[in-house]
Amino acid sequence: MIPPEKLAWMAAILDMQGRVNRKNNQSRATPQLVLRVDSSHLSVIAELCRLTGHEVEPRPELPGREWDKKGCVEHCGEAHIHCEMGSQPSVSRWTITGAAMAMVLHNVIPYMVTDRGLTDVMNEAMENLVTTGQGAHAVKRSVLRLAELGWDVPPEMAKRLKMTRRGRPLKAVSA
Repeated sequence: MIPPEKLAWMAAILDMQGRVNRKNNQSRATPQLVLRVDSSHLSVIAELCRLTGHEVEPRPELPGREWDKKGCVEHCGEAHIHCEMGSQPSVSRWTITGAAMAMVLHNVIPYMVTDRGLTDVMNEAMENLVTTGQGAHAVKRSVLRLAELGWDVPPEMAKRLKMTRRGRPLKAVSA
């Protein structure tokens, strides 16, 4: 089981930095919902990854560049100000999508201060849950991964995937 203090910590991170992207892909029947957190604090991303069984993927530092801002009339034909931006810090990203995202949100939303539409995102992901055919195996695998890490499977998801709340297949429980 994920300790309540870790769920509360994650809720605070999602309250402050969580963003949802909606990807419309021609090969998908439903939009792909992606929950993400970008941060220059690698320790934050590392903990999110540890809690959800992901690998940290840091992005390299970007070089600085010169850019113009309106204002200069001394030596330029067009009014602007010369500014030089220092290098942008390395930023890492944590993402989670689909059934795994719905499962994490199910566990974390009770600890959140703001909802910012995440309950609707969780419900949409649950409605779009693939239980048969192409993609069903990947869904079950991601749910099992999170369950093994201590996440509770939402009751509706467990029922539709024929699993217990701890992620075990129903066959294994009755045997």
